[in-house]
Amino acid sequence: MNPKFNKFDYFLTFIFLLITSKGTFITQSNIIWGIFLLVLISYSFYMKRVFKEDLLVFFYFMVGYLLLIFVRNYTINFLPFSSLISDIIFLFKFILLSYAFCLALKENLFYQFSTVVYHLTLISLVFYSVQLLGGGNFLFSLGRTVMGVLPPINDITDTYSNIIVFTYDRIHSIRNSGFAWEPGAFGCFLVFAIYFHLLQNDFKLDKRFFILSIALATTLSTTAFVSYAVLSLFIYRQKGGSWNMGLVALFTIMALAFIYLPFLGDKITQTYKEDLEKLEDFESIKFDLQYYLENGGEVKMNRFSSAVFTYRHLKEKLILGVGNTYGDIPSTVYEVPISNFNLSNSIFDFMARFGLVGLLFLLFQVGRLAFIKFGSYEASFYQIVIFLGLGFGEPIFALPLGLIFIFIPYLCVGFEEEDDEEQEIGA
Repeated sequence: MNPKFNKFDYFLTFIFLLITSKGTFITQSNIIWGIFLLVLISYSFYMKRVFKEDLLVFFYFMVGYLLLIFVRNYTINFLPFSSLISDIIFLFKFILLSYAFCLALKENLFYQFSTVVYHLTLISLVFYSVQLLGGGNFLFSLGRTVMGVLPPINDITDTYSNIIVFTYDRIHSIRNSGFAWEPGAFGCFLVFAIYFHLLQNDFKLDKRFFILSIALATTLSTTAFVSYAVLSLFIYRQKGGSWNMGLVALFTIMALAFIYLPFLGDKITQTYKEDLEKLEDFESIKFDLQYYLENGGEVKMNRFSSAVFTYRHLKEKLILGVGNTYGDIPSTVYEVPISNFNLSNSIFDFMARFGLVGLLFLLFQVGRLAFIKFGSYEASFYQIVIFLGLGFGEPIFALPLGLIFIFIPYLCVGFEEEDDEEQEIGA
């Protein structure tokens, strides 16, 4: 694949990243979503990138999706009509946007995605340097000033500030949030950007790879580090590395680092213990609920408590999910809607929406991309583990960032083997 720099492709990717990064008002503007969707579709036809098979991809997916939610809602889980409407809106907002982005970018998606993230990362490193050198108050004031002249962002804390291309949150005073809503989310974008960059440059470890890797370290994100470690193993294997004593030694070093570095093993162990203790402290949660009901906001749940909380409330309904309105379901324990809790585990969030069935389909598509590119089940395994690792700590699966993987295997790879006789629409 020989990607070419295209200014409008670059612009579309930039807007797509801002929408899915949840860092700015753009994410919450239905008008911007609608205009951007129309631009993507119109541009796809204008550039003659649309083929009959491409349209059938979304049609077949839509049929399967609607069949799932109709069967689930009216024969198994018996959900209200509002759940059906919400899921249909999700189809034509989040999923259709993800499809249209893949359709518009086609084989250039990997290059443009990694390029735009790379440029935004360079910007973030400049601001992050200011942040570390004691410029946090300056960044916060700058962000609040910029936010003051733009449409408001809902559901943000008093510590949050954003200047479109960089987020500074006083809670994360030594971590780099980049252009995303928080450091862990930025780590997800970086891991995907590194992976996409490697896909389109034959796994050459060049300047871009190392700068993105350095930026990943500034997020101090445990889940991003774990996923990067799996990606590193994949790189090693892809470059011809074999399973030998050297690799065993490397795993030993990584295991020791995991145990002794405070932001890895200790952090995970501490988070797990605190999460379970918090779930069992009924009075503390009731107190937090009362506070947030009076002052706005949600009770925050970390990755482990989010998983346990979701399972306890939905149980067998997680097989098919209960739709995008699962937050409206009242908690049987705390007697308030589940939406009063900020759940951060994307694996269980996605299962709550579309069930284990939907999650397995998404993971199949993630693995399918690697299998198409490398013809290896081992490669598929690595990519699925990376995806799950990132999703365990950040709610990305139901965002366009995660949903594009449904369509990438159909629309963005395999062009070098494409049949030249494929009939173009409108030709």
